[in-house]
Amino acid sequence: MEPEQIFMTLFNDFANVGEVIVDPNDIDVAVHMYEEASTVAKLAWNPRYDRKLPRRLRRVSCPTLIVGAENDRLLGDEPCDRYTDLIAGATLTRIPGTGHAICIEQPEAAAQAILDFQVGVGRSQ
Repeated sequence: MEPEQIFMTLFNDFANVGEVIVDPNDIDVAVHMYEEASTVAKLAWNPRYDRKLPRRLRRVSCPTLIVGAENDRLLGDEPCDRYTDLIAGATLTRIPGTGHAICIEQPEAAAQAILDFQVGVGRSQ
C-alpha cells in the first residue's frame, strides 16, 4: 500500500495522525515501515489459525473488556465479535469515530472505556 492508502485504512479520524507521521524519505524509517508492513501482511492476510484459541479463550474467567473500533477497515469487526463470543461474560465496547488505530484516534475515549469497565467491575465485587 502507498502511505496514503495505509492512513485511509488505519484511521477514520485524522485529527491525531500528526503524532504518528514519519518521514518516508528517511531510509531508516522506510526500512522500518517495510518491516512493519511485512509483519502485518503475514498476520492479517495470511493468518495462522490457532485451533486451540477458542478453547483457551473459553477458559478465561475474569472480567474482560474487548475494545473495538467503530469502523476497522484493516481487520473488520470479526475478531472483536469472535473474542466477545468466546469469552464468557466479556463486554465489547466500540469507540465511536475510530478506525483500526483506536488509541491514536480517540485516546481519551479508549482510556475512559477502560476506566469505566474497571469501576464497574470493582462495584460488582
